[in-house]
Amino acid sequence: MSNSIATWMGNGHAAVEAPIGDDGLCFGSEPSLADVCLIPQLYAARRFEVPLDACPRILHVEERGLPDVARQEPLRD
Repeated sequence: MSNSIATWMGNGHAAVEAPIGDDGLCFGSEPSLADVCLIPQLYAARRFEVPLDACPRILHVEERGLPDVARQEPLRD
């Protein structure tokens, strides 16, 4: 993994993590485009082995907010 990838993704995740509430979605009680766009970012983070330990709210969005979308595999090797 490149340190620059981890740095940039980590900075981006920190910026997104901060405003997310406790509801399990990025904004409010209904899924939005922000929730949908977050899922591929998590896929990329895992693909490049970027740690997600500091992102519990983002992981909560993935786990509870959009389980059907989160289970999809956008790229198969």
